[in-house]
Amino acid sequence: MSQAKISYFSLSGLQDKEAKLDWIAGTRFEKIDFENISPDGKGNWINQTHNDFDSFLSLVDKEVKAGRSEEAVFKIFSRGVATQRDEWVYD
Repeated sequence: MSQAKISYFSLSGLQDKEAKLDWIAGTRFEKIDFENISPDGKGNWINQTHNDFDSFLSLVDKEVKAGRSEEAVFKIFSRGVATQRDEWVYD
């Protein structure tokens, strides 16, 4: 399986919508200086994230529910109402 080639270009974040549209309308595609980039290990390819999700406190965790840990916001959780007859109960 071959990797996709990602070519990226960004205009300055300080320009407004109209200025960006004017630039796009007045620039030939062949003249745009694209940068070839590769995604990181988590699939992010524009570097817009800090990739720090692993350091956040979990909302729910099976270890917390089982009483073996305290590292989550909620201590209990469930699937909610499970009737196995949703078409009759919710209609």
